[in-house]
Amino acid sequence: MAEDKIVFTRCKHAYLVMAHKDDETLRTLLRTLDDPRNDIFIHMDAKNTGWDENRALASIDKAGFFFVPRISVTWGGYSQIACELGLLNAAVDKGRYTYYHLLSGQDLPIKSQDRIHSFFDSCGGKEFVRFENHNRDYGSRIGGHVIWNAFGKSKTQIFLRKVDSLLARLLQLYRKPAEGLKLMKGDNWFSITDELARYIVENASLVRSVFWDSMCGDELFLQTFAWNTGKRFDFYRMPGEDNTDGIMRMIDWGEDESPRVLSMDDLDSISDSKMMFARKFDFEIDSDIVRAVEQLVC
Repeated sequence: MAEDKIVFTRCKHAYLVMAHKDDETLRTLLRTLDDPRNDIFIHMDAKNTGWDENRALASIDKAGFFFVPRISVTWGGYSQIACELGLLNAAVDKGRYTYYHLLSGQDLPIKSQDRIHSFFDSCGGKEFVRFENHNRDYGSRIGGHVIWNAFGKSKTQIFLRKVDSLLARLLQLYRKPAEGLKLMKGDNWFSITDELARYIVENASLVRSVFWDSMCGDELFLQTFAWNTGKRFDFYRMPGEDNTDGIMRMIDWGEDESPRVLSMDDLDSISDSKMMFARKFDFEIDSDIVRAVEQLVC
């Protein structure tokens, strides 16, 4: 990357949006991020054939706004990682940002942009990356999951996923994709500094060589590469928390291990939360909470 291409965007934030639905939730997200201190980079899943870029552009007045080349994204497949790398690459190629925030198209900020910028400015360049159990072996997640990468979470593929697990075990006898790396796992959503963003982009080819046939590798790749640098990066820890690192996202995990769609019943919790962002919202399920959060932060 030529140095003369880089624009020094001091104190600006880059928002990296992975979207699959072109709906009012997404347009609300864009309006709540519309601030001259932000640049927004958006990827819309190529499977969405009705995507209208002009509708998205109509939501933006002050922020920089950039479309990322579209690919078809499969849940849990390597395409998730490829999408994140595409967003990161587009942002670091555009400028140097104080923070890079990965959000889905069903996330919303739950604090004003003044509060968000003030909070991250006060954090001394810490990385907001969550890690799960440091002592767990995540080796079964990588190597050989070629069927999973093709079909993802489809409920009709239960038999194929069993075959995929067998294939993965067999192929791992011949391939050790993470040899020398301690695999780490956590949420795929993050807020990271320019240094970590560039480190990941610079190692994109190595990321692919390790995770191209992984299962849900989007929960592993950034944690693994950031962790294996030793003490190069300083991770944020929520005050009073002993076992997890804060990513400043309010998420209510449902019984099926998927984020529960938030509703008006959650408005008080959202208002009182110390988090900066929340997920997930769906305008078709509860439009009132989407409108209420927009009024809360704007």
